Amino acid sequence: MKVLFAPAGWRAEQTEGPLRAVGVEVRTVRFRPPGALARLSLAGRSLAAGLFTRADILLCDMCSSLAMLPLAPALLRRWPLVLRPHSDLWREAEDMRMQGRGGLVRNLLDPGLQNWFYRRAAAILPISEALKEPIARNAGVDPKLITPIRLPVDAERFTPALDREAIKRELGFEYEHIISLVMPFQFLQKVSGLERFLPVLRELVERHPDVAVVIAGDGILRADFERRHRDLLEHPRLLMAGHLHSIERLYQCSDVLAHFSFFDSWARVLYEAWACETPVVVNDYAPLLQSLRPGENGYVVGNEADAREALPVFERLVYDAEHRRELGEAGREMVVRELSQDTLGRLLRAALERLL
Repeated sequence: MKVLFAPAGWRAEQTEGPLRAVGVEVRTVRFRPPGALARLSLAGRSLAAGLFTRADILLCDMCSSLAMLPLAPALLRRWPLVLRPHSDLWREAEDMRMQGRGGLVRNLLDPGLQNWFYRRAAAILPISEALKEPIARNAGVDPKLITPIRLPVDAERFTPALDREAIKRELGFEYEHIISLVMPFQFLQKVSGLERFLPVLRELVERHPDVAVVIAGDGILRADFERRHRDLLEHPRLLMAGHLHSIERLYQCSDVLAHFSFFDSWARVLYEAWACETPVVVNDYAPLLQSLRPGENGYVVGNEADAREALPVFERLVYDAEHRRELGEAGREMVVRELSQDTLGRLLRAALERLL
C-alpha cells in the first residue's frame, strides 16, 4: 500500500511514523515553516504530488479549506481521500472571529469549501473521540465514516526522571513541590479554563509555602492574560515560565500536572505527563476525560469548584508520595500500552486497507 500524505502539517511524523512502523510506504509533502512563502510552497508541492505521484490512498492532516484546496485536482484520480483532523476547525474559526483575526479569505471560503472536502472523504480518522460528533454535525457526514485513532507519545523522550532535584536546579525551579500547567495562549476558550481556576492556584501557593505553580507556554493571548490577571499572578511562587523547549523536563520535576480548559480536542499534555509518571488534575470537560480514571491516574475537579473543594485534591497528591507514585505508574503503563507507534500504526493500516 502506497500513501501520499499531502499536505502534511508540522506534526506529520505522529501519523507518518506509525504507518511506517507497520510497513506502509508513505510519501509526505510536509509544511516547512517559517517563511512568508511556506504555505504557498506547500500548496504548490501538494498540487504537483497529487497530479504526478502514484499512490493508493490520499491522506491529509491539514484539514482547513485553504490547505486542502490544492488537492481538488487529485480527487479526479479517484484515490480514496482520508482526512486526519487534529482539531475542531469550526470552533477554532469561531474563536478566531471572537479575537478579530478570522481573515477575509477564510471567512469567504468557510465553512462551505471545508465541508465539501469532508463530504468527499472516504474515511475520517480524527485524533480523538471528542472530534467525532462536531465533525459529523458541522460537515454533515455519516458518523460511520469517522474512526478516531489517537496520536503516539514518545515514551523514550517522555520518561520518568532519575533525579528530580537536579532537573529543578537546571530549570531554576528549586521548590519542594511543583504544580505545573502547560498552556498555548492561542484560543480564548482554552485560556478561559485557566482563568476560571487561577484563584484556586493562587490560594494553593498562599496556603502552602513549600508549593510553587509553574505555568509554561506562550502565544498571542499571553500578554493580555498577564495584564488582566496581574493581581493574582503577583506572587513569588506563581510563575509564568513562557515557552520551555524541553517541556518533558517540567513534567519530570512536577508533582502534578494541572490542565484546565474548555477547548481541547485531545489534550496531549496529559499523555506526556502520564508518560513521565506524573499524575494529572483536570476540570470536568469531556475531551479531558477520555483516558482519565479518577483515583487511578489522576483526578477531576468540578467546573464550578472553589478553593475549598479543589485544594484537597492537590494537597493529597502533593503530600502523599506513595499515592502520587501509584497514579503516575498507572498513567505511564496506559501510555506505553495504548499509544505506541506499533499499536496505532496497526489501527491506521487497518482503517486504510478497508478502503482498497
